[in-house]
Amino acid sequence: MNHSMITKFKYIFLFLTLLGQLALAQDNPKVEEGILDLRTWDFENKGIISLTGEWEFYWLELIKTDSSHTTPHYIKVPSLWRQHDRELLKFGYASYKMTLLLSDTTEELCLKIPRIASSYELFVNDKKVAALGKVGKNTHMSEPKERIEIVRFVPESSTVELVLQVSNFHQQPSGMRKNLQLGLSKQIDQQNLNKRSLDLILFAILFLMSLFFFILYPIFKTQKAVIYLAIGVFLLSIYTLIIGEGLLFLLFENISWLWTIRFQFIILYLLFPLLANFIAASFPFLFKRNVIQVIWSISSLFILISLVTPSDIFTYLLQVFQYYFLVVIVYIIVLLIIAIIKKTEKSIVFLITLLIITTAIINDIL
Repeated sequence: MNHSMITKFKYIFLFLTLLGQLALAQDNPKVEEGILDLRTWDFENKGIISLTGEWEFYWLELIKTDSSHTTPHYIKVPSLWRQHDRELLKFGYASYKMTLLLSDTTEELCLKIPRIASSYELFVNDKKVAALGKVGKNTHMSEPKERIEIVRFVPESSTVELVLQVSNFHQQPSGMRKNLQLGLSKQIDQQNLNKRSLDLILFAILFLMSLFFFILYPIFKTQKAVIYLAIGVFLLSIYTLIIGEGLLFLLFENISWLWTIRFQFIILYLLFPLLANFIAASFPFLFKRNVIQVIWSISSLFILISLVTPSDIFTYLLQVFQYYFLVVIVYIIVLLIIAIIKKTEKSIVFLITLLIITTAIINDIL
C-alpha cells in the first residue's frame, strides 16, 4: 500500500471518529424547559454529562428553589445574556434554575462549575453549596472573583433542584459562556487531574522554550527574530497559567481579580505586535517599517487603557480588538501567501503556524 493510500485512510478514520463523537453528543440528554432527565443515565459507563440546554431564567431576581410565585423564562446555556435578549442590560443580576431527575442512588455526585462573570452562589435543594465573589444588586454590593470550582453532594432524593444566582457589574460580556458538568466524584477528579496536568506540561514546554531562545539570543544577535520569539513564548507560557484550568488561581487563591484580568489582557495585546515583529524580522522584504510602528502604537493604546480604566471599560474594548486583530492577521496571511508564491524559504511553515496560533487566540477571546 503506497503512502498516499495510507494518508487517505488516516483522513477517513479521523472523519469517522469525529462523526462518532458528534453522534454520541447528540444522544446525550439536554435540559428541556428547566428539566434534565437522567433516570436512565449510567454515570459509571457513560461518564460526565454537560448541563446544557434550556434553564429557567429569572432576570433581576435572586431566587431560591421555591419560585412558584414567578413566571420563568428560559435561556440557553451556555450563552450570553444579550444573545438571549438584546434588551437585557450589559450588567445586572439573574438566577438560573434547573431540576435534575435521577435514578435512586446514594453515590456522591460532583458538579464542575466553570468561570462565571463575575460572581455567583449555587444552591442544591435550597442549600448553599458554593459561592465565589459576592453576589449583589449593584456594583457596590457585589464583588468579582473567578475560578473553576468543584462541588460534591449526595442526592437525598431522585429530584435535585439547582439554583445559580449570578451578578456581574465588573466585566463584559455577561452570562454563562460554558456549561456546568455533572459526574461521579472520581470522574470529575480524574478529568481535573488530566486537564491540569496538560496545562502544566504546556506551561513547562513553553517556559523552557523561551529560556532556550533567550540563551540563543547572545549567540545570534543579528537574528532579531530570536528575541521576539523568546519574549513572545515566555508571555504565552504565563498566559497558559491564567486561561484553561486557571492554575494561577490554584497557586495564589487570594490573587487580585482585577489585576489578573488586567495582566491577561496586557499579555494578549503584547503577543500580537511581538508576532508581527517576529514575522517582519524573518521576512524583512514583506513588511514596511511604518506598518510595524502602527501595530505597536495601536496595541500600546489598548495596553494603556487596560492599565488605567475600570474593568467594565477595558473588557468591553476586547470586542474592538477582535476586529483590529482579524484585519491585521488577514494582512499578514496575505503577505505570507505572497512569500509562498515567491517560494521564500520556510514561508509555508510560518503560515501554518500562524493559522494555528490565530485559531487558538480566536477560541480564547470570542
